[in-house]
Amino acid sequence: MFLGKRVFGTSTAILLAVAIAMFAWSSMAAAESEESGVELQNYFSNAQITVAGNALVNITAPFEGDATAPNNAVKVGETCAMIYVFDTSQAMEECCGCPVTADGLLTLSITNNLADFPVGDAAAGINSLTDGSIRILASEPVTDLAYFGDSIPPWVNCDLSRSVCCDPAGSYNGFVRNVLDPYNELTAWGQHIQDTQTTETEFEVAPADLSDFSGLPVACAGLTSAGSGAGACTCPIETPTSGVIAKSK
Repeated sequence: MFLGKRVFGTSTAILLAVAIAMFAWSSMAAAESEESGVELQNYFSNAQITVAGNALVNITAPFEGDATAPNNAVKVGETCAMIYVFDTSQAMEECCGCPVTADGLLTLSITNNLADFPVGDAAAGINSLTDGSIRILASEPVTDLAYFGDSIPPWVNCDLSRSVCCDPAGSYNGFVRNVLDPYNELTAWGQHIQDTQTTETEFEVAPADLSDFSGLPVACAGLTSAGSGAGACTCPIETPTSGVIAKSK
């Protein structure tokens, strides 16, 4: 009887170990299924429609920094999320650059941060940007802050604690305009308001096209050069994470 109990206990332990291993593998597979890349894209819907709620875009930098690097930005894996917002006719309406660290989560409101002041509606004083698409480029931060002079443009956002800025109109250490350097990778997912429910999809990794790292900044520079204040999306402060991001279904 005692031997039978021992055999049953051993079998149960083996089955339990297998189950735990399978659960760990499935969790690992789910985490690894999230795509990261230097260029991401997704759509948005029903911005500005307050009764439908407020959809969000979340961005993370999945790769750790280099703790031995002399540069503070490199230590924390800081990457620029260069964000370009388009209407349904694929005309760029807003752009901005946001710093993202490897241990941070950047959460943006589509209505309040990304589609708040589109250039197409600036003259009319209205906002009709409700549906469109978002493209994100993972780019190297600007480390020569003297490039910006006495003032930082509204479409440029900085992490002054590490002396880096993100300029979606394109600059590299203040020497080259309208060109971005691909740098690290980013992961993002966005919510979509659809009638009575909100869904969420991961940003797709777009085929690598280096021409976008010049073409999109050129379009952004033209968009923001009017000086009206329109066309500049905004970046909230990122929040720290524990390495596991909870996502809604």
